[in-house]
Order: sequence, then C-alpha cells, then structure tokens
Amino acid sequence: MLHYSAVLNELRFSRDPVALDVLSIKELARQRSAAQMNATSANSILYDNAELLELGVAELDRINVERVKL
Repeated sequence: MLHYSAVLNELRFSRDPVALDVLSIKELARQRSAAQMNATSANSILYDNAELLELGVAELDRINVERVKL
C-alpha cells in the first residue's frame, strides 16, 4: 500500500476549527494538484452550514493567516 505525505513544517493554531479545516482542504487540493493526482470534492455545504451556526469562518477570503518565522 502506498502512502502519500508532504511535510509543511508548520504548526497551525486557531480558535476557529472551521477555518483550520477549510485551510487544510485547500492545502490538500494544492498538494494533489502538484502531484498530478485527481482532485477530490470537499463537502463545502458542511462548512457553509458550520458558518451559519457561527462555529467559524468557511470563506477563504475572510480567513486571516499570520505566519511567524523563527
């Protein structure tokens, strides 16, 4: 069985679990594209509903990412 992985050298912290999931799905899509693999469809309705329930932010444009380099 083959295993695919990519080391991002990142730690992600947030008070918003929805934003973390959405950002991770975006990164997975980017990694799959770079590896020339078929894209999978994420269930965006789930994340849209989570945003409606005020559990977090599901729109990439509204997610603020701060990168800290050490």
